Amino acid sequence: MKSYKHLSLSQRYQIAASYRNGISAQQIAVQLARDPTTIRRELKRCEPGYYTPEQAHRHYRQSRKHRPAYKLTPEIIELVSSLLTQQHSPEQVCGRLRLETGLRLSPMSLYRLIYTDADAGGTLWTHMRSTRIKPKPRTPRTTLRGCIKNRVSIHQRDPVVDKVERIGDLELDTIIGKARKGVVATVTDRLSSYIWMAACGDKQAWPLSEKVKKVLRPVSDNLHTITSDNGLEFAEHHRISHALKVDYYFADPYQTNQRARIEHANKLIRQYLPKSWDLRGITRRELNPIEHKLNHRPRKKLGFKTPHEVFFNTTETLIKHRALQM
Repeated sequence: MKSYKHLSLSQRYQIAASYRNGISAQQIAVQLARDPTTIRRELKRCEPGYYTPEQAHRHYRQSRKHRPAYKLTPEIIELVSSLLTQQHSPEQVCGRLRLETGLRLSPMSLYRLIYTDADAGGTLWTHMRSTRIKPKPRTPRTTLRGCIKNRVSIHQRDPVVDKVERIGDLELDTIIGKARKGVVATVTDRLSSYIWMAACGDKQAWPLSEKVKKVLRPVSDNLHTITSDNGLEFAEHHRISHALKVDYYFADPYQTNQRARIEHANKLIRQYLPKSWDLRGITRRELNPIEHKLNHRPRKKLGFKTPHEVFFNTTETLIKHRALQM
């Protein structure tokens, strides 16, 4: 565990100089290699907009002087242990002791006491709500999402895609049935909002890639990019990219704003495929009328044209333009 070092007076002078020059607490934290919360708390020691290092340092020393020193003496350990055996959490124990006796203890100190006691064969850990005898690992672990090979970040995508000025830039996602039973792959064009759907049965990557290739192959000549989230069902992205001759990109985790159009399309589809449905038995024949309704519905964003009109009219124009150039 890293030891925490308090801010020195020289560091407070640096904070004051940076603060007067309009540098944010986040940037000051980077300069001092500190947590931004530390800098924000430090700036609150004085009146807003009037941070002075001398006053802040004096306030810090004063607070340290009145903070009672403590150690986990045998008497305190016995008192704490009696409360823990009553199935109080470490946080509750610390709060109660501070309320009744003014004794300031950190819950982390009690957790260390519990784990040390467990290593010595003690039973304090048995009174915890989650009977853990070792600390929960804090080191980052590689998740399954890291198993998708050859991912290309959305930040490497051509900026022209963000302008939404051409058809053929797609977003890909899935809709899951009740109790995670059944999957429907959904695709939408960023410009025209045209929607394609494919029943996949489950979230296996290979069958899903085959279904997506099948529904998009008729328009593959006019496709440029596909963007999806980092779900393992898209692990076979290279198969889609190679078959359709498009560039495939992955959005940042938990950034649905980077895939806002497919999220909106899924919301429209949910009118016809509610979350309460088991989608394992869904068929192509059942999806066709849903696609037709959504793609032939006027959209305000398209000047009340339909996605079908915008997508295929633009496609026909591109085809004629290319034919004239040949």
